[in-house]
Amino acid sequence: MLPQDSCPKNGDHLTVALARKLRENLVHGKVINDRFLEDLYNAAPLHDIGKVGISDSILHKPSKLSEEEFHIMQGHVEMGAQVLGEISRRFKLKRSLYHLAYNICSCHHEKYDGSGYPLGLKGQEIPLEARIFTICDVYDVIRSKRPYKEPLSHAEAIKAILADRGSHFDPEIVDAFLECGSMFYDICLLHIEDSPGFCQMGG
Repeated sequence: MLPQDSCPKNGDHLTVALARKLRENLVHGKVINDRFLEDLYNAAPLHDIGKVGISDSILHKPSKLSEEEFHIMQGHVEMGAQVLGEISRRFKLKRSLYHLAYNICSCHHEKYDGSGYPLGLKGQEIPLEARIFTICDVYDVIRSKRPYKEPLSHAEAIKAILADRGSHFDPEIVDAFLECGSMFYDICLLHIEDSPGFCQMGG
């Protein structure tokens, strides 16, 4: 169940916050209903489930991946889709939840201009839930400490996402993101202690 007044505390909850903003703006209102939001809340945390099949030496490498390592890392998308298929069959996930989870897992590295992977989908070919999630995932990565990078500021995250409006990201969703950017900033500040790996910079 999705708490109505929940304050998001990680990347997948940010996805719900952004989807709510789109609905508030009467964008995709026929799709972004209460069921969509609840399924999004539960599906988004599964986006990187395929990384269970990736070596820790690659996942935690403190420097840039080699071309070969990056190719291996890309495989987590297809592995994740396979895992979700098995989970759905074994635990009989409701169809709408599985649909969103599969689309986010499969498409969160696609880019709006078609330069992403694994299928090179472009524009509206990328499912809405994946287009929403991708912005939040990138924001999370920019604001968080990773083995290969230090966390960057909210302002730097906004600048980076705006720079990729229309290339990496759906312009319509970037516009909604900019409207609720202060909410993302507040979420980071509120949950630094609860989620040490997320949004470790306050500025």
